Amino acid sequence: MYDILANEDYGPLWILAPFWFVSAHICWRLGKTPQPTGPFFYWMISSLVGSLLYPAIMASWPVIAANQPLGHIVLLTVYLLIGGFLGWWSLGRARDAGIKSAWLASFAWFPLAALFLIFAKPQPARKAKPYGLLKTVGGIVLTVFVAYTINIAAILFLQEKAHYARLSILGYPKEQAIREYAQFSSEAAPMRLDENTVWDGFTSRGEALVAEYTMSDGVIGDPLWVYTRLASGPATLACDNEMYRDLRNLGYGLELDYRQSDGGTFASFRIDDGLCAELAEGAIGNIVPEDIIDASLHADGAEILAIIADGLPEEKTAIHRTIRKSLNGQVESLSPAIRSLLSDIRHRHVNAVTKASDGSLKDYIGAYLAITEALSDDPAACLGFFRSGGAGAGEVFNQPEFQEHLFEAARVMVRLFQEGEAGDIIRRPPTETDWEPVFLNMEALGVTEAGFQALADQSLVTPEGCAAVIALYRTLQHGDSPEVGRVRAAIAGELIKS
Repeated sequence: MYDILANEDYGPLWILAPFWFVSAHICWRLGKTPQPTGPFFYWMISSLVGSLLYPAIMASWPVIAANQPLGHIVLLTVYLLIGGFLGWWSLGRARDAGIKSAWLASFAWFPLAALFLIFAKPQPARKAKPYGLLKTVGGIVLTVFVAYTINIAAILFLQEKAHYARLSILGYPKEQAIREYAQFSSEAAPMRLDENTVWDGFTSRGEALVAEYTMSDGVIGDPLWVYTRLASGPATLACDNEMYRDLRNLGYGLELDYRQSDGGTFASFRIDDGLCAELAEGAIGNIVPEDIIDASLHADGAEILAIIADGLPEEKTAIHRTIRKSLNGQVESLSPAIRSLLSDIRHRHVNAVTKASDGSLKDYIGAYLAITEALSDDPAACLGFFRSGGAGAGEVFNQPEFQEHLFEAARVMVRLFQEGEAGDIIRRPPTETDWEPVFLNMEALGVTEAGFQALADQSLVTPEGCAAVIALYRTLQHGDSPEVGRVRAAIAGELIKS
C-alpha cells in the first residue's frame, strides 16, 4: 500500500482515493451502510476487490497513452465502481468497530487507516458467531489464490505494454525510456527459440528498441533463402504484433537484428509502415538488401551468376531484378527465368567475342576441351554437350568435377566479353578455305570418316563422333595460324550461344 503513495507506477490509483472518500460520506449521509462486517470477512472481500487494482493500474497507462476518450470513460468507470464499493464496504467494518462517523472509512485507502479497520475489535453489543478453523483456513487460501491469479494474469497480459506507456506519459526522454524498457523486457534472455536461433534480449539504438538474435553458422547456407524466411516469419509477426504496433505508435522505432555466432550482423529489419506494407503485399523482393542478394549469388549452385555479376556490372542489375521479381511472385519459377536471363546476356555480348585476344579464345576452347574429355566415356553426353551445351549432357553433367570446368568456362567467357568490348581486333567470319587446315589437323589426330559424319549428322551418337569433337577442340586450342584463329572465334561464339 505504501507503494501506491510513493511510487509513480501507482500514480493512477490517486484517481481511486476521491471515489472511495466521497462514496463513504454519501452512503453515511443517506444511511445506506452495509450490515456490520467482521474483521475477517472485511479482509477477504477487500482483498478480492483490491486484487483488481493492479490490473487497473496496468491498464491505465496504455489507455492514457492512447488518448482515446472512450477508453478514458471506461477506465474512469472501473475506478468509480472499485472505489465506490470499497468506500461503502469500509463503512460496514467501521460500524462493526463502533465508529459513529464516516471519516475513518473514507480514509481506509490510506495504509494506517486500513490496518486499523482490519484489526479493530467488533463492538461488544454485536455477538457474531466465530468462524471455525476449516472455514477460516479455507477463506484465507481462497482469497490469496484468487488475488494472486488476478495479478499474475495482469503481469502476463498488461505489464509490458504498461511499462513503455508509463515511460512515455511521464515525459522520459525517448532514448532513456526505450533503454529502460529494453532492460525491463530482457529479464528472460538469453532464450533458445529453436535449434538454430537464440534470442539474446533487447537493447536500444537511439530511440529504437532492438531485438537481438544469434543464428548458428550452419543455417546460413543460402543467405537469400534465410533472409526471405526471416522476412516472411519473424518480421511479419513483428508487424502484426499489437504490443510492437503500440510501441511504434508512441513514436519509438523497432528493429530485429540477426547475428552470426562470430558477432557479425547477418540481417537487420527496421519494422516500419513501409516495410510492413511490403510484407503484407508479399513483396519481399522489394526489401531484400543488395548485399544479401550478392552473398546469395556466391552460395553453392549460383556461382555462374556471381561470375557474371562480378565481371559484367551492367548485367548485375538485371540479375538482381530477376531475383526480386521471383521473390515477389512476378515470375512463375526462378530457374527458367534465370536460364532465360543468362541466354539474353550471352546473346547481348556474343558479337564482342570476335574482338577478343587469341589467348582468351584458346582458354575458352580449352575449358570446353576439358569438359569433353571428362565426358568421353559417355558418347551420348559428350556429343549432347557439343550440340546443346549443359542441357544436352544429361544428369552426369551435374557432378562437381564437371561443374568446376563449367565455372572456368564462364569466367573465361566474361573475360572474352570484357576484352572484345574494349578491344579493336577485327576478324572476318571464317571461309571454307579457313576450315581446310582445321580438317587436316583433325585427320592427323586420327579422326575418321565416321567421326566427321557424326559431327555433320545431329542424330548420330558414336564414340568416333566424341573423338572428333575432342580433336576439333585440340586443333582450335593449339593452332596459331590466322585461318585457325578465325575458325576458333566463330566456334567460341557458337558455343556461347548454345
